[in-house]
Amino acid sequence: MKPKLTFYKLIDFISKSKINSKLLTLFLILITSFSYSQTCNANLEVIKNRNIRSTTSEGTYYKMSITNNSLSLDEYSLNSLNINNICTNNDGSSSATNVGLITSFEDNNFNTITKITIQPGETFSFLAHITVPPGTPIDKWCCTQVTAISNICKGYKVNITLHTLVINSNDD
Repeated sequence: MKPKLTFYKLIDFISKSKINSKLLTLFLILITSFSYSQTCNANLEVIKNRNIRSTTSEGTYYKMSITNNSLSLDEYSLNSLNINNICTNNDGSSSATNVGLITSFEDNNFNTITKITIQPGETFSFLAHITVPPGTPIDKWCCTQVTAISNICKGYKVNITLHTLVINSNDD
């Protein structure tokens, strides 16, 4: 069985060895800065800021992207949530009569996705597919919050709101 090297054992070894204090200080600064480099940072956006769309009963797509701005690989789980109770409709109408729509996520080849793994500094483009359940009233809004949750950094997430107006199929 291999002996387990811990941070405290390493500090103990360095302090007992004949390494000068300046070198030890530099080592501690480097270790501390490395541990903070794991900070998560991402940007989730709708391409060209087009987060307002109308849709017929056939549904619509929002082109989206997520950029990993951190220094390490990260994996994000994609989720959506109807937030009609806390959103503001773009035309000033009351959100009390907003409708619920269905959201799924697809890559650019229209394959269903739920997780995205992104290298540091890279951007991944994907689609949020909004579908309209049968019987949904027309001329009603839906506010959908899309969230990307980091699977590497506990509690880190980014989100954006999509505003979708259900219109009559004959109006397009």
